[in-house]
Amino acid sequence: MRRRGMTLIELVTGMGLMMLLVLGSMNLLTNSFKSLQRTTSDVTMTDQTSRSLRKLTEKIRPAVTVTITNSGTTLAYNLPKMVSSVDPVTGEYEEVVPVTSDGVAHGYAVNFSAGTLTDTQTGKVLIQNVCSYDPDPNSTLYNKAYVPFQISSIGTYKALTINLITLDATSGQSRVMRMKTTMILRNAQ
Repeated sequence: MRRRGMTLIELVTGMGLMMLLVLGSMNLLTNSFKSLQRTTSDVTMTDQTSRSLRKLTEKIRPAVTVTITNSGTTLAYNLPKMVSSVDPVTGEYEEVVPVTSDGVAHGYAVNFSAGTLTDTQTGKVLIQNVCSYDPDPNSTLYNKAYVPFQISSIGTYKALTINLITLDATSGQSRVMRMKTTMILRNAQ
């Protein structure tokens, strides 16, 4: 009569294969969590920065005057004067024609030492972790400074370019986010 069962070699081989399977699964799970952290960080940075840039463009686009100072880190602008009553057709306050300034100074400032973009009128920080240089070693502009606000022309119109680089450290890794937008200033001369 022959006894049925496993030999010691079969048992050790089976346990070794099971251990490899468990270690591989643990490695996959760990890498998945790290990837989730990086993706979450990227999405958060992108969302905050793009939302703030959208608000900036909506506020600045109708500006009558735009001035950039402090080597492109401070932006000052004046909005058009609005009529005192609501337009019966659109239901909104319309700009006075011809377009003139409302005389109220608005602005934004990038403070590289604090790493912030701030509304100069309210003091509210709109974007954090703003870098003064490009920290990405894979970039062609690595370790070079950039200008956050620039005025240019598109045809006969004035245009404003806003360029920001933010940096966030997640899981011991630096995550770089670049945002750039150019808008035509509707009323600027």
